[in-house]
Amino acid sequence: MISKRLNIIGICQKNRRIGGFLFYLYRMTHQEFLKLISRSSTKQLVAGIFILLSGFVLTSVVNRLDDETATAAKICIYALAILCIVTGFLLFRKSIKTTSAIKEGRNALVNAINNRDGSYVLWHYEHKRITNKAEATAVHQIRIYCKNNKLITIPVKKSQVQELTNYLMQHFPAARVGYTNENKALYKQQVENL
Repeated sequence: MISKRLNIIGICQKNRRIGGFLFYLYRMTHQEFLKLISRSSTKQLVAGIFILLSGFVLTSVVNRLDDETATAAKICIYALAILCIVTGFLLFRKSIKTTSAIKEGRNALVNAINNRDGSYVLWHYEHKRITNKAEATAVHQIRIYCKNNKLITIPVKKSQVQELTNYLMQHFPAARVGYTNENKALYKQQVENL
């Protein structure tokens, strides 16, 4: 009756009674968390390749322009092409680096979870960016601030926000949750004191 994806921990802790019905909160597994991070890295890889190829296409377009085309226009297109190539290369490199760190066990966040270091994450919250003034086009991210003053951003679907937040709360119980000016100030203070 209950899906095998549901992982029920304690009736008092994880269950909620709403309108007379008993609802079970979904609990993200460690494998699903790793898959979520890997998917984020894959998206970065695809974006990097696309931007890199766009830079090469712009370069080839400039090379095919005749000599009568304004020099200023050529310089602008070359500058844009170089910017695309550099940005694409950096995204590509970061994606490969993140993926290999996860596979080789060098990812700091994953290691903190595996080693049960509940103090590694100091603050996390959902960041929602709405484009075109429509909720349907919102981009959801979980921003994780760590004790080494590192920011980790994980893009998620709207339905995964609460699951990931619960997962992080489970593994980092001392971390502040949610964006407030008070949490921001306390995070900065904690980082300065480390």
